[in-house]
Amino acid sequence: MYVVVNRDGLACYAGQTRPAKSSAGAAGIRLNQHMVEPSKRDEWDSFWVLPLKWSTKPTIVNWYERTVAARLMLPLRHRRSRSSF
Repeated sequence: MYVVVNRDGLACYAGQTRPAKSSAGAAGIRLNQHMVEPSKRDEWDSFWVLPLKWSTKPTIVNWYERTVAARLMLPLRHRRSRSSF
């Protein structure tokens, strides 16, 4: 799980990784995938990683993502597959 911060120091995105097995650096790999989008490259400045065990159940990871996004008042865009619990 990770939270992206913009150049003003404000959280602007919360996301997660879903590695098939333990993978050091999974959040960094996922963030690099996001960076192909110019709008994200222009806005995103740094990120925080909230480490979870790779074996954490997807329902728990989804709950953390929704909770962190809600606490930081981030919109839950593009979350169709994760919204029904």
